Amino acid sequence: MAKNKKPAARKTSAPPATPKPDAALLKSLQATIATVGVQRGTEDSPLLSNSGEKILWLLDIRAVALVPAALDAIATLFWQIYATQGPLQVGGMEVGAIPLVSAILIKAQQLGIATNGFIIRKARKPTGRTRIIEGNLNQHPVVLVDDLINSGASLEKCRAVLAHEGHTVAHAFAVVHFQNPQALAWAGQHGIRVTSLFTLNQFGLSLADAAPTLPPALHAYQPLWRVGAKGANPFYIVPKSAPLLFQDNILMGTDSGTFVAFNAHSGKPAWQFACPGTHGKGILSSPAVHNGKVYFGAYNGNVYCLDAASGKQQWVQQLCEWVGSSPLIVPQHNLLYIGLEYARPRAQGSIAAFRLDTGERVWEVFTKTYQHGSGVYFAAADLVIFGTNENTIAAHKAQSGEKVWEVPTRGPVKHAGAVDDARGLIVIGSFDGGIYVLDAATGAQRALIATAGVVYTTPLISGKFAFCGSNDQHLYVINLQTLTLEKKVPAGARVMAKPVPTGQGTLLFGTTGGRLLELNLATLQISGAATLPEGITNAAVVLPGATRVIVPSYMNELYAFARTTHPTGQTLANAPTPQEDSPAD
Repeated sequence: MAKNKKPAARKTSAPPATPKPDAALLKSLQATIATVGVQRGTEDSPLLSNSGEKILWLLDIRAVALVPAALDAIATLFWQIYATQGPLQVGGMEVGAIPLVSAILIKAQQLGIATNGFIIRKARKPTGRTRIIEGNLNQHPVVLVDDLINSGASLEKCRAVLAHEGHTVAHAFAVVHFQNPQALAWAGQHGIRVTSLFTLNQFGLSLADAAPTLPPALHAYQPLWRVGAKGANPFYIVPKSAPLLFQDNILMGTDSGTFVAFNAHSGKPAWQFACPGTHGKGILSSPAVHNGKVYFGAYNGNVYCLDAASGKQQWVQQLCEWVGSSPLIVPQHNLLYIGLEYARPRAQGSIAAFRLDTGERVWEVFTKTYQHGSGVYFAAADLVIFGTNENTIAAHKAQSGEKVWEVPTRGPVKHAGAVDDARGLIVIGSFDGGIYVLDAATGAQRALIATAGVVYTTPLISGKFAFCGSNDQHLYVINLQTLTLEKKVPAGARVMAKPVPTGQGTLLFGTTGGRLLELNLATLQISGAATLPEGITNAAVVLPGATRVIVPSYMNELYAFARTTHPTGQTLANAPTPQEDSPAD
């Protein structure tokens, strides 16, 4: 009779230990980084953060990568760590990853290691093959490489782009890891094993003295679904037809000239309406809804009125050659106001008013140049106010079109303003880089806030503040009580999308880098973020309760996220600890 045997202890498989690279080579590379890469500011030659503030130091690994021996050392050390991992794909985001990926691929060929490489663009190329990923992906495990890991935002953008293509990221490699809690939380959240050659303290540097990064998020975003419309045109990285929530559907125009409706809960198509002959720009006009009808213009020169629930046409008016402006609806006058564009040498544009029920033209005021800008209504004086391509901001009587006042700017105004009814102000930006604060009744200038880039954003007014983005990669916060700049919020990419309130003490705004940022209205600090593979140039849609947010990309896509708020004291910095290796420790 066989004796009862003790059951064998179950073996648990721990992750394989990271091979230790050559100590002498690490020491030599560390000395090069300390000499070439560590830059310290002086009074005569200060270092500046992306918010314009002076910083004590920065770490420039791109300069190190231009030292041939150092670049070769990085590639050699990479393969001493990853050579036993099997066939890999190695890639990262321009510009920092380009020399590293190139050197790693060359070294792989020398060592006889099968490796695939790719580069991810910060934004989709607007010409040629219009790709966001350069190179062809296969099914091998992905290692993202970067020169530095600070906040982890670049790696998150790469992860989001790869996820869009159906690929997951297994590993991330960096020359220097700052060990920022935000980046540690990111790696833990996505189960990514991070390996770095060095950590910040090995160079006598402290994260507390570094350029400020986004604080740990209080609001997290979990992807739910995405849907897109065909025919997106990546050449135009501009505000396009902004999505609008009507009942259970999201309504928006597309680059292909099709107006579409998607279910806001599932992303499934509800209906669509074709607008033929839209000359490649399709529908840039953002829709407006009134009494169950949706109104918009198209680049075939038509203004449309559809049943918002079914998409059935109610009326159409063929008015001009192109309509890029968005409709302004003033229900008490039963009127719609919109800009028109004509193919003729003089009077190329106009601002016109039409009856909501029939589309009948009531009045039209001509402009010398194309009219891209959209209007805003100031009820106290019964004025519609438009910015123009004639480098002006002009107010017209709502019922007659008679011009009441006009203010010159130094550049065109291609979007709508925002009215502060409580203070009788209009806030509107211009391509001259200025954000104008005017008396809405008289046009008298109350303030002019200068930015360092084109302003292509429709502002948001909330409480005592106006929020307006700029192409200088900041969101400007203007105090309407003091008529001064309260704060410049660094965004890391151009801000074109109109900010939108969540109704819970925060607002959301997007960047052309594909980041959706949440700003706390009380502290003016970033409190959450989500990342899209493509740029964001239009406002997000916040569903009732703010537990779900739908974000448009400029590529005619919608991304749905579940928005969650962490309990007090719980932030993303408390996420599971990632597997992280630093062979040089």
